[in-house]
Amino acid sequence: MCRGVLMTLLQQSAMTLPLWIGKPGDKPPPLCGAIPASGDYVARPGDKVAARVKAVDGDEQWILAEVVSYSHATNK
Repeated sequence: MCRGVLMTLLQQSAMTLPLWIGKPGDKPPPLCGAIPASGDYVARPGDKVAARVKAVDGDEQWILAEVVSYSHATNK
């Protein structure tokens, strides 16, 4: 895919992500902005995540991805 198509997909995903709006004094929930999840959190299928992937040449990149499945055995 070319960069323009990827940016369009990213923009569409950004518009559909849920937005948390709390009342004054409320604390945001985990995974909202920079609030980390608990150490035992496992993403569910359908969740949007930032994933680090290795290219064929060994270079690593961060991408926006959607969880398809999770393996407890491999922690991936």
